[in-house]
Amino acid sequence: MFNGRVLRRMCGGIKVNENWIKRYIKQLKQLFGNSNILPFLRISWLNWIGHVNKIDSERKVIQVLNSDPPESPLRGRPKYRWWSCVQTDINKCKITNRK
Repeated sequence: MFNGRVLRRMCGGIKVNENWIKRYIKQLKQLFGNSNILPFLRISWLNWIGHVNKIDSERKVIQVLNSDPPESPLRGRPKYRWWSCVQTDINKCKITNRK
């Protein structure tokens, strides 16, 4: 169910006679098979991060990305941080040549 929703959003609709219709699950299965979409999502996510990294340093998006907000130490296990999730995805996708 989740995979179908995500794939529909990523693939978009089909234009038929000047009207847009959504793709059905059968069409999505023909395109992608029954494969796991998580690697595809990870790569799309990393492509977006690479795009944002190339933005001019004066724009707000890159300032937020590079900011390091002050934090107080919390008790217990450390929370997952955004950048550590990015590093995990880079390792899972086996990306070695990054700039």
